[in-house]
Order: sequence, then structure tokens, then C-alpha cells
Amino acid sequence: MAIFDDLHAFVAVNGTRLQEYADKELEMEKETPDVADKYIEAESGAEFTIEVEATKQMAFKTENVEIQVHLDGKWAAGEFLIRSKVLRSNKYCLKIGGVTKEIGGNCEFRAFTFSSVTPTANEDSTWALDKRDRSDLGSIVVKAFHVTVGENRPRSPEAWEYENTDTSVAVPEKAIKGLAITHLTSLGKKQIVSGGPLASRVFVDGSQCPFAVFRFRYCSKKALQSMLLIPRTPSPTPLADRPIESLSAEEAHQLLRQYQARALEPKREIKSETNHAQEAIKHERSAKQERTVKRERDPELEELLASAAQVKKAKPTEIVDLSDD
Repeated sequence: MAIFDDLHAFVAVNGTRLQEYADKELEMEKETPDVADKYIEAESGAEFTIEVEATKQMAFKTENVEIQVHLDGKWAAGEFLIRSKVLRSNKYCLKIGGVTKEIGGNCEFRAFTFSSVTPTANEDSTWALDKRDRSDLGSIVVKAFHVTVGENRPRSPEAWEYENTDTSVAVPEKAIKGLAITHLTSLGKKQIVSGGPLASRVFVDGSQCPFAVFRFRYCSKKALQSMLLIPRTPSPTPLADRPIESLSAEEAHQLLRQYQARALEPKREIKSETNHAQEAIKHERSAKQERTVKRERDPELEELLASAAQVKKAKPTEIVDLSDD
């Protein structure tokens, strides 16, 4: 929330105000204290609304404050913040959600929208810098002026500068080189609405002297992470570390497949170790057999065995006659 005393500004999508991220470097480089500079996340195709909130304690120089909305360096819309309405409530919220033009006697409304950017080497792409400064790209600027309201005047198509209606914008690469530009603003589908005349106004302090400026620099979540404005997405918790009841059916099947794959690994290791052990046993047996053969061929042992065989062969056999009395 960008704040100036009792005047606040927000960017909202679907009625929810976007979270804002502060950049310390921007705060240090800020030339004047009258500029609030924040980053917000943009999503392609999302329609957004500018919400300006004032309290009854806000100091008015006149009965009206003009709120201007500039998109990517071009003025897009303007509305009056009326003092009498602010005083009737503790917090009064003025919402500006798009551009209104008179075309063929009808008032046409188009909502503010975030569009994705596609860098292209083609310098003749349909998108051009026009009169915009590179530093204005990727920004929504809300300005507040003290004004005196005069007579009504008819709406004029020439009064509206912002015309981009592309949902995806092809931008020359050199136009955004070195910039964190992932999106640009555009206008949504047209809606026919009722509308009245515009009121002329006179700037109390001059048309180039707003008393408050709110700048919202928008880009993708990935770009915000790369600038370290928001933490990177943490790695997901392994399925094995999550409670079983929290797993979906697909996650449960995936976890089962992981367990099955792990169950096969020990078997492969055991088989390998078994083969190695069997080779070692064969080697040991072969070594034992070799040692046994060496012992059997011992000369002394062979001589003793030969002598024993000769003695056994030479000994007479005694015969006992069992028929004698």
C-alpha cells in the first residue's frame, strides 16, 4: 500500500489488492519524498483496478482532487476525488478500472489489463515506444493534483491517449534490453456504458506539480524472484516426508513406485555381493586343494606310507582249526 498521510493507493485484481514489494535501492534513489515506489506481480490477462482511498482527515486545498492514471508512460484515465464525499465517510474509496471513450454517440469502456510481452528482433513490430520513455515501461503511475473544477465540456476522443488493446505484445528486443519487462498494460474487451460530459478544471499548483505520486512497477513472479524481492519457490517436500493422508491418489501411486524401485536396489546389491563371495569361496577352495596336494607329495610321508604297505603285505595269516577237540 503506497501511502501519503491520509491518501492511499492500491492496485486490485478481482477485488483483491495486490501485495506490494519494496526495493531498498529505489527508496535510496528517490529524488523527492512525494513519490511512493513499489513492485507488484502481474499475471497475463488479469484485469486490474486502481483504488484510491482517502480519509476525512485529508487536507484539500479546494473542493476537488484530480486522480490521474498513467500506464507505461501514457495518460489513460482521470477522475475527481470530491471532498464532500470523503467527509461523509471515514474512508472513501475511488475506483478507476479502465478507459472510457465516446465513439459514435456511445460511451465505450475497456478495462485495464496486463498483457504478456514477446521480445522480437523485428524493429517494425506493431508496438512502438511512441513518446514514452523507457523508464516508464512496466509501470502504473497514479498522480494526485489539487484542482478547481469549471464548466462541463463534452467528451472528446482526442483526450484519450491510451489505445493498446493487444493481449500479447510483440516488443523490439532493444526497446526493453536491460529492463525487467515481462508485461505491459492493455485494454480489455469493449463494453457500452452510460456516460456524461467531462468537467473542465484548473490545476492549483500547475499541471506538472502533483502533490502525491504512486508508482507501481509490475512484472512476473519469476522476475520478482530474480530481483530477490520475493523468495524463490522452495523445493517441494518429498512425498515420503509428507503425511499419507495429505497425498492425492496420483501422489500415492508415485510414492508406491518409488518404494518399489528402492526395493529392487538392495536385491541387485545382494546379487553382486553374492557373486563376489562365490568367487572368493572358489578361490579359497582351490588354494586349499593346492596345499593338500603339496602335503600328499611330501617325501617322508610317502616313505612311511610305502613301508606300512609292505609290512601289511608280508605279515602271514594265522589259520584256526575249529574242528579240533
